[in-house]
Amino acid sequence: MTAFRLTLILATLLAVAGLPTQDAWATAKSEEETYDPTLDPAYKVWRSLSGREDSEAFFLVAQRYEKGEKVQVNQITALQYYILAAELDHKEAEAAVERLNKSLSKSDRAKARERAANWSPVTDEDIVEQQPVRRPSNDRARLLAAADSGNFDQVKELLDKGVPTDTRDEHQWTPLMLAALQGHDKIVSLLLDEGADIDTQGINGTTPLMAAASSGWLSVIKRLITAGADMDLEDNAGETAFYMAEQFEHRAVVTYLAKIHASPEVIKEVQAYLIAKGYKLGKPDGLWGPNTEKAVQSFQKKLGLPPDGRITKKFLTLIRDGSESSDKKSKAKKAS
Repeated sequence: MTAFRLTLILATLLAVAGLPTQDAWATAKSEEETYDPTLDPAYKVWRSLSGREDSEAFFLVAQRYEKGEKVQVNQITALQYYILAAELDHKEAEAAVERLNKSLSKSDRAKARERAANWSPVTDEDIVEQQPVRRPSNDRARLLAAADSGNFDQVKELLDKGVPTDTRDEHQWTPLMLAALQGHDKIVSLLLDEGADIDTQGINGTTPLMAAASSGWLSVIKRLITAGADMDLEDNAGETAFYMAEQFEHRAVVTYLAKIHASPEVIKEVQAYLIAKGYKLGKPDGLWGPNTEKAVQSFQKKLGLPPDGRITKKFLTLIRDGSESSDKKSKAKKAS
């Protein structure tokens, strides 16, 4: 994976991560304080990112902290990462550094500069030296760790032992979410067979399907969709699995999800509405084609929705609400 893609995954998971600084490992603990921090999904993503010096990666992290997108606003941390991006000739970051330098106090600016100056990639040796690995010492934590690492036999053993399928960690992630994120298709299948909640959401609204879409695991996505996963669910930032796959540039996933369309009846309903709005689609036929997709994308932009060309539940609701509103206005006009 490129640093850019890892950064986008980081943006999705930042709600479950602490500050992306070198002591991030120290904050990833379970309620029992026995969960190995190096197994935490958000930590693992940050760990991968920390080894890459990429201006766009630094810039995106900085934006998250400046705007408070899924994380608590932290202007010092934002400035720190803007400085790192600016040092790699990121023009927008250079402008952001100037802007924050004007708004932050002298001491805050000094903290940000010091953090930026001391930033360095974390290595495996650093982890060994700074953090003795503490293996999970209870069955729930073991199940989470096994699902995350891909240990099928241990997952099955613990489920057979009676450990709850939808056990959650401190971030409200379940074994299914962790397995989907890491692409462990066989474990995903097992958990679904054992009744795992397919549309469960973490504290930032991430679902198993979103986790798989973020990482680009097409086989897992196909399994989840076949099992009935809801493609239209949104996380706390209003993003869907399809939108995440587009962000992370997982083309095969985008192509697959784009082909999953609404029923012919629903397509025909949408076509009729768009034709009434002036779009030249001929007669409503319930067939999905490039003209219908372009019309949907165009109307999505007018509604302020991501122009992904898909008939989502939100889009369909707005279409139907608009139709009802138009009908009421027409009846009122006739009555007058």
